[in-house]
Amino acid sequence: MKSAKTLLYLALLCPLFSFAQSSMGTEEQAILAVITEQTRAYFERDFEAWENTHVQQAYYREFKYWEGWSDKVHTTIGWAKNLDINKAQFDPKKPKSKWDSAKYVRSDVNIRVSGSGDMAWATFTQRAIDPKTQEVVGESYETRVMEKHDGQWKIAYLGYHYVPKEEEETN
Repeated sequence: MKSAKTLLYLALLCPLFSFAQSSMGTEEQAILAVITEQTRAYFERDFEAWENTHVQQAYYREFKYWEGWSDKVHTTIGWAKNLDINKAQFDPKKPKSKWDSAKYVRSDVNIRVSGSGDMAWATFTQRAIDPKTQEVVGESYETRVMEKHDGQWKIAYLGYHYVPKEEEETN
C-alpha cells in the first residue's frame, strides 16, 4: 500500500518535473537563439538585427582577445563606444573575409539562468568552418552574460578568446 501511494505521488509530480525541465530548455534555447542571431547578423552585416541582440546601456561590456590584433586585447565599455568601434563592420563596401562566409558551430555549451529568470550566463567553444573546404578557420572560447528585457534575452557582456592556430611545420 505504501509503495502504491509513493508511485501515485511520483506519477502526480512527473508533469511538474517535466514542465520545469522543458521551461529551462526553452530558456536555454532562447538564449542560444540570441547568440546565434548576434553572430549571424554581425557577419552578414545586418546592423539592425545585430543591435537588437544587445543591451544598449552604458554598463554594456566587451573583453576580447585575438592573436591577429597588434594589441591582442580589445576592451569596450559602454554601448555608445561599442557602436563606434563596430560600426565599420557593417559598411557594405567593406571587402568580405573568410570569417564572413564561415559556418559557426558551438560545442561545450553551458548555460545557467538565475533563480529570478531575468539574468543568465553562457559559455561555449565556437568554431568557424569554411563551408567550401570544411577547414576550421578559427576557434574561440566565448562567454555571454544575458539579461531579459521586455521578455527578450539580450547580451549585456560579450567576451571571447581566440585560440591561436598552430603554424604548420615546414621542412
